[in-house]
Amino acid sequence: MMSSRLRRKTAAEWSLFLVVLLSVLGLSLAAGCSKSIESPELKASTGPGSVVPDLVCIGQMTTNVVITGSGFAPIPTKTVSGPKTELVLPKIELKPVSSLDDMAPATAVQIPDDPANPGESNVHYLSDTSMSFDIDESLNLEGGVYDIVATNPDGAHAATWPASLVLIPPPEITELVPPAVCDDQTDQSLTLNGRFFLKVDDKLPTVTINGQVFTVTEMSGCTAVTANIVEKVEICSSITITIPVMALGPGEFDVIVTNPGTAGCVSTSEIKVKINPPPRVDAVVPQNVCSGGSLLTISGQNFLTGADGAMPRVELRLMGQMPIVATGVEMSQPGTELKATFGPGPTAGTTYDVVVVNSDGCEDRPLPHKQVNGVEGPILFFVDPPVVSNAINTRVTLFATVINKPLPMSAVSITPAGQMMPVTVLKHNDVVGYPKRLQAEVPAGLPPGSYDVHLDDASECSAAVLPGGLTIAADQNLTVARVEPPFGDSAAAVPITIFRDTAAPAPADMPFAATPSVFLNPAASQNPPPDAVGIEVSFVTLIDPDTLTAVVPANTPVGLYDVVVVNPEGTVGILKDGYNSLMAPPPVIESVTPPSVAASSGQIVVVEGSDFRPDALISLTCVDAMGAPTAAPPVTQTQPVCDANGKNCSMAATIDATVLGAGSVCVLRVTNADMSFGDFSAIGVTTPSLNLETPKPGTPMNVARRGLVSAAVKATTAARFVFAVAGDDGIGMVFDSVEAAPVDLYGKMGSWAVQRYNLTTPRVFAGGASSGRYIYVGGGRDGMMNDLASVERAMLLSPAEAPVVADVDLTLGDVGLEAGQWFYRVSAVFDAADPENPGGESLASDEFVIKLPAIPNKKIAVILTWTEPKDMLGNPLPGVAGYRIYRTPMVNGTSFGEVLLAEVQGAATLKYTDDGTATPGTDTPLPLGSTGAWTKLPDLAVPRNGASFAIGPDPDSPDTKLYLYAIFGKNGNALQNDYEYLSIDVGANGHHTVAPAWTTGAATGAGRYNHGAWIVDRAIKAEVGQMPNDPDTTFIYVGGGQNLAGGFVNDVNRARVQPGGELDAFAFAGKNVTGGWAGYGVLAAAGQLFLFGGDQAQPATKGISGQIIDSAGTLANNSWNAGLSLATPRAFMGSSVQSAFAFFIGGTTDVDAASTSTELVVW
Repeated sequence: MMSSRLRRKTAAEWSLFLVVLLSVLGLSLAAGCSKSIESPELKASTGPGSVVPDLVCIGQMTTNVVITGSGFAPIPTKTVSGPKTELVLPKIELKPVSSLDDMAPATAVQIPDDPANPGESNVHYLSDTSMSFDIDESLNLEGGVYDIVATNPDGAHAATWPASLVLIPPPEITELVPPAVCDDQTDQSLTLNGRFFLKVDDKLPTVTINGQVFTVTEMSGCTAVTANIVEKVEICSSITITIPVMALGPGEFDVIVTNPGTAGCVSTSEIKVKINPPPRVDAVVPQNVCSGGSLLTISGQNFLTGADGAMPRVELRLMGQMPIVATGVEMSQPGTELKATFGPGPTAGTTYDVVVVNSDGCEDRPLPHKQVNGVEGPILFFVDPPVVSNAINTRVTLFATVINKPLPMSAVSITPAGQMMPVTVLKHNDVVGYPKRLQAEVPAGLPPGSYDVHLDDASECSAAVLPGGLTIAADQNLTVARVEPPFGDSAAAVPITIFRDTAAPAPADMPFAATPSVFLNPAASQNPPPDAVGIEVSFVTLIDPDTLTAVVPANTPVGLYDVVVVNPEGTVGILKDGYNSLMAPPPVIESVTPPSVAASSGQIVVVEGSDFRPDALISLTCVDAMGAPTAAPPVTQTQPVCDANGKNCSMAATIDATVLGAGSVCVLRVTNADMSFGDFSAIGVTTPSLNLETPKPGTPMNVARRGLVSAAVKATTAARFVFAVAGDDGIGMVFDSVEAAPVDLYGKMGSWAVQRYNLTTPRVFAGGASSGRYIYVGGGRDGMMNDLASVERAMLLSPAEAPVVADVDLTLGDVGLEAGQWFYRVSAVFDAADPENPGGESLASDEFVIKLPAIPNKKIAVILTWTEPKDMLGNPLPGVAGYRIYRTPMVNGTSFGEVLLAEVQGAATLKYTDDGTATPGTDTPLPLGSTGAWTKLPDLAVPRNGASFAIGPDPDSPDTKLYLYAIFGKNGNALQNDYEYLSIDVGANGHHTVAPAWTTGAATGAGRYNHGAWIVDRAIKAEVGQMPNDPDTTFIYVGGGQNLAGGFVNDVNRARVQPGGELDAFAFAGKNVTGGWAGYGVLAAAGQLFLFGGDQAQPATKGISGQIIDSAGTLANNSWNAGLSLATPRAFMGSSVQSAFAFFIGGTTDVDAASTSTELVVW
């Protein structure tokens, strides 16, 4: 131990000192105490060296601290009475300023002094300018920063050396990280955690192990000491040293830390570092490792687990390749035997080193490593679905490179990931037509977690392993609200939509994630057998976090099912009794006539469709004009009448609509006795006087348009869209662009989106009409002021006519995709000569999602197989020229984030291999609501600018024959007083085929342009369908328009569609308009013809209507009275009708030459 103490004075020296001192003070030893004295002023020196040393360890040594100043004045006592004179020295105190680390706050301490025994005192007088005191363990001082205070004996004067002394406890080691190392092969880093490790200026502690001093390479957790001392001092909590390779050798050794400088105490912690020997491998059994994975037994010595229980790592190594790491290691005999499971990765014909690496980093020695030979065997690389719920029995499909038959009963099994036990054997079966696949049943009730999947076939290899290939989930923290429809025909594939309960409280409020697996599990109410297996639902697509779409596979057994949704991260939602697979098809409503009723009692509608069963019920679900739910009206109905096949059904319903207000919208439902139902959107409600409510605003278009065509078309019964076609900007720019907005069941309009495909010719003031999924546009004027004879059409694409990704296969190789999740879609591309979608594209398939595992030194190529797009009859669509493959550009992308990856040629090319080498582009699939490319049709016989277009059915074959009419218009400086028609054949699949040329009709009328036309049949006016022997009568009404002189033609004519397409005559309809109208919007509804805006061909809100009074289509004599109005003044707008909704789009307004605004009205 170090001792630093100045030499003390002898007794004789003290006697001489006292005589001199008293003389100085004017006293003598004999003078007694007759004269009082006062000590001189006591002052502390400042600056370096006023306290030496100023950094002291408070344990293990005695340290003499010298303070300097002036006026130190001891006082003698017992000069007369005592047997021996004693000298009272100035008092020395240590007063704490701050504590260290987590030590308790210190208290003031007076350094002990015994005048009677100065030789043993801790306080020493050196001169009137210096004193010293001893610090040792007996003082029990706490670490900290202290003031030193000296007070002369008479108490008259004192001095302070502020924050001038730092007391440090000895260093303490609390932990070694790691507690054991192996220095046999590499330098090892060892970290000592503790406290009171000192940095003093540039001096660091020394660390001694087994007599060797190791250099400190890093100190951390350091805090600077704030004090008036010479040194820069930091107190640290961590020291790191490097133990050079083979510096120590196996054993356990004390670790000692010595602090630097004057606080140089050493640690006394009884802590040892363990130096481990390297592992030794004596044998590996078997000598072969299979390409699909193997189980190796490794015997030897010194196999060590880590402090956290981690097993040694076992690797298969080959020069120049990434090592293949065992996915699971268990120590079957402590320290002497390992069992290592390897997944796929080894290559047949290759010799691998088997390397055992203990958790301390040391590899087995001596060299060379033991070796195994790679041999061919099955590689299991995918399980679909990869996540299942333990609430149900689930069938999964295993994908392998090869499966050698016959298979043992235990061919498929699972174990908890990385473990050998417990083993769960799964029942399995072959997949017909796919020799490299197996199906297996995962039983309900297994503990949740990640599982390794094992495949044992007839090859010489032990089981192939897919590490973590299956996740079993249990947490039901996702809430499914409903499925629409909640039923379907068991014989058919049924599209469904699944909705999450967004109001569910936490923790059951998890959203849908990309992309869940969905299963139908036999409901408990059906008393299913214990081994009943859930049915996986196909083509699951994430629409948003609250919505999924999927397809229930055809031939789903009849019965009630729970709907089970399993997110890929393991959250589960179960909707009890959520889906019913029916023995018979549910009802389908094809039409409701009329599609509007008055807000009165006794309103009769005729509902037509298929699969209406006896005792079917009709009900309405309604919202008011503001969109708020309202009470359903009472309904009575007749028994349905159907043909022998249950098709061509009809039933009548009588609605008491007195509880409904004008502008209400109702969805009509037919419900069969098995509780299956069909919905029809929508029935509108007018006033008892058959007047309409004021239209309400819709959403704005992207492009302001005047003189446009509007059309309302359905892609499916639920996917409805309103279109804005062509037009101009009101000042000369003529458009070929098209945009569309979705419309929900109750008429709510969504956002507009510009279509990918433009018209073949820009045009404004064109005629337009729609039927089925087709939009026809023709005539008008181009940007060069030329009147046009050209006609074109586009077809709204159906999701039912898209390719279907039918299958996927996977291959291993040197090129392929990264491990993780990938999304695919496939669309068809049509030939440039295709009559319906020339050079265009179909909608893309539903998403196909696959999660690829990581295979060491291998990559996976995905082989997609799809079926060609088919029509509603199941026949392949003609004109397919090839396919476009879309995929997410990066691994683990987002649902609906696909971009174009590749394009293949040929209708028969139904397969694509994605090996990761193709560069993704930027094109994206067409969204729902897209049309195909516009197709040029035969030209009109003459150009017609401002003509009206209408489509009417042939009365003899209304389901298979239509006629497109182009009526009147102008051609340059000539008004056209005639019409033309184009025959359209409607196939059983709903597709249109047009005649090669237009036919000019015989009937003529007063020529006009920018006029409107209405189509009226029994859906508009029931009496029209009551004409003798002709329930399919259709009238075309032609309204007033402009003449060439700038005036107006006010005639309103009526023409009846004849068999073959001719119109009978443009007869006087019973009442003409007055005043002058052109560029108006039209609506035929509730037995009336409505006309909106365009008063004097100028923007106006004014609307007028004419009432049809008989089966001949005659207008009442008091027709065309005002009283209706638009929300915005308009002229040259587009107008269209879909079921109960009429749309008025764009046009010229009172503030804009061309407007983006829209509005709609319920009729």
